[in-house]
Amino acid sequence: MRSVLEFRLKLVKWSCVQMNVSAVLTFLFVLTLSVFPQDPPAPVITVRKGVSIVVDVKEITGASGSTVANILKNDVQLSGALALGDANSSTVTVTGIASTGAFSGKVIDKSGSTILQKAYPGEASHAVHEFADSLVETLTGQKGIASSKIGFVADRAGHKEIYTCDYDGKNVLQLTHDNAISVSPALSPDGKKLAYTTEDSQSGYQAPRRFFASFARAAEGSLFSALVGPLFTPRNVARAVLAGDADIGSLDSYAHDLLRRHEPELAAGLRTVATTAPTPVPPLVAAAGTPRETLLRLREALFAVAAAEELADAREALLIEGFTAVDRADYRVLIDAAHEADRLGYPRLA
Repeated sequence: MRSVLEFRLKLVKWSCVQMNVSAVLTFLFVLTLSVFPQDPPAPVITVRKGVSIVVDVKEITGASGSTVANILKNDVQLSGALALGDANSSTVTVTGIASTGAFSGKVIDKSGSTILQKAYPGEASHAVHEFADSLVETLTGQKGIASSKIGFVADRAGHKEIYTCDYDGKNVLQLTHDNAISVSPALSPDGKKLAYTTEDSQSGYQAPRRFFASFARAAEGSLFSALVGPLFTPRNVARAVLAGDADIGSLDSYAHDLLRRHEPELAAGLRTVATTAPTPVPPLVAAAGTPRETLLRLREALFAVAAAEELADAREALLIEGFTAVDRADYRVLIDAAHEADRLGYPRLA
C-alpha cells in the first residue's frame, strides 16, 4: 500500500476485492477551516508596566488541591493583569476545592464580599484554567488567556508534524501523523460544530469518531456542541465549513484531491489541520447473487482500465491509475476502530 504522502500528491490507485468488485484507497481525515484570501495580521502583544491587581491564593483543598494551587498561581503570574501576594498585600483572596473531575473556586474582596463563586467541571488543569480566565474577567473586564490553545510545528517524530498544547506548554498533543512535512497549523475559532456526511460513512463520521475518542475521554465529555448533517457528500461538507455553518468537517483524501483538481476555488478556502491513519475505503460491490462468471468479467474489465489508451483522459480526470485485487480481511480494521471508539465511551460525535 502506498504511503499517505503518495496518495495525497500522486494519482490514486483503486483496488478490487476477489469476492466482490470493490476498491481500497487510503483515507485521510481532514479537518477543514475557512480561511480568507489574505492571512489576517499577526496579533500584537503589548506589555505595559503598571500596578497589577494582587491575588492571594490562600487554600485549595481536595484530592488535587496542591496541583491545582500551583496551576492557578502560574495562571495568575502569566495573566499580565494579576500578581501574586499575601493576605496583607492582596486585593482579593482565592479559595477552592479540587475534587475528582471538577474545581470549585471562590473569590472574596477586602470587604469580605464574594465577587466570584463558580464550579467548573472537567479535568483539573482545564477546569482551573477556566476559573483563572473568569477571575481575570471579573477583576479587569478583559478576557483571560489561560484556556487558550497553541498550535505549533515540531520535528520530535523525525519529521514536521502539527501539535497543540495549553498556553503554558502543558498537555502537548500530536494532531497529525502524516510521516511527511506538515506546516501552517490553523485552529478553529470555537470548534463547536462539526459537519459530517452520514453516520455510516467511514471518512464522514466513523474515522473522526475514533480520532476524537481519546481527546473526548480526556476532556470527560463531547468535544462538539452540535453536528451539521447528514450532508451526504464531501462537497456539501466543504461548503458548510466555508459558509460558516460548521467549524470543522471531515473529508477523505480522494474527495479532497478531486476538489483540488476540479473545484480549486472551493478547495482553496479549506485548510487541513489533522489527519487519521490510512484505512480502506468502502468497496465497489456487486449483488450477492451475481454469478461468478459475471464477477470475473467485471474484474477483468476493471483490470483493463489501467492499460486502455482510450480511457487515459478519464483516468486523469478521476485521478485513477487502475484497479487491483485486495483481501476482504483488509476491512477488519474499520470494525476494530469502531469498537475502540465505543470502548473509550464515544458512541457519537455529539
